Amino acid sequence: VLGEKRKGELRDAKKSNFVRNAERTDKLLQELHTQNRKSVLEDKRIAVDDEEGEHKRFLKLYKAKLGSKLNASKKKGQFDLDNSRSLLTHGGKALDAIGDDDLKRDGIELAALSGVSNGRKNEEDDAEVAKRMLDANFSSGANAMPLGKRTDGGAPFSSETTGTSNEGAEEGGEKTRAEIYQEVMEKSKAAKLAEAREQMKQEARLKDFDDGFDDLMKELKVRAPADKYAPENRVRPDDYDKSMKLFAQEDQRAKAVERAKTEAEKTLDRAQRLAELEKGRVARMKNDASLLSSGGGDNGRSGGGG
Repeated sequence: VLGEKRKGELRDAKKSNFVRNAERTDKLLQELHTQNRKSVLEDKRIAVDDEEGEHKRFLKLYKAKLGSKLNASKKKGQFDLDNSRSLLTHGGKALDAIGDDDLKRDGIELAALSGVSNGRKNEEDDAEVAKRMLDANFSSGANAMPLGKRTDGGAPFSSETTGTSNEGAEEGGEKTRAEIYQEVMEKSKAAKLAEAREQMKQEARLKDFDDGFDDLMKELKVRAPADKYAPENRVRPDDYDKSMKLFAQEDQRAKAVERAKTEAEKTLDRAQRLAELEKGRVARMKNDASLLSSGGGDNGRSGGGG
């Protein structure tokens, strides 16, 4: 019989717990598997036999097509470069009116100015370069950067000026592309060299700090108190200290005890002690008898008077 208790039978708690947990797990898994499931199919589509079904289907299809067209036109309008190329300008002029050579020449100048500004440490130079790039990219009209011309008053850039002569280095003269690249490289090397020197200085300072840290920790280290029990710090007691120590230990001295006795001596001592106890008992008994006799006469007299 299931669950029946029998006399003398031990219950296996571990096995019963295992079986119970297994049954519970199987039951929960079945419930989880069948959760939110139905045997009936619910068709939520537009019913065919509905009177307004055809009209609803038409509206649904129309909205879907209209939405796809709107999304397509919206995405196309964000980057519609082919149809609106004339609206894009550079230097205050439309892109259609600018030749490819002019665009390339301006790109070279902007790249050179940007490279020089990365190596500069002067805030005024950076502001001037930023102003040039801002005017070249976002300005239009009178403040626009003329195409193919220098903003510092020099001669215009030309794609043919690729020589390395020093004539272009004169003030107000034309700078060749090689000179611009050379200037950019020199500025970059100078910036890297300055950064390396600064890093070396910082490493040297850190090394000095590390060297001084050990000395500082030695000074801050807590010094232990002197050992009073060390031989060099030990104080020899004088006569007064010795006397006080003896007086303090006088009551703690061991007291003498009797010597060890044999069994015969122990028996004799016990007999003597018992005899003395017997004598004392007899004396007390006699004393008690005399007290009782004297007390009885008093009681008799007091009783007769009553």
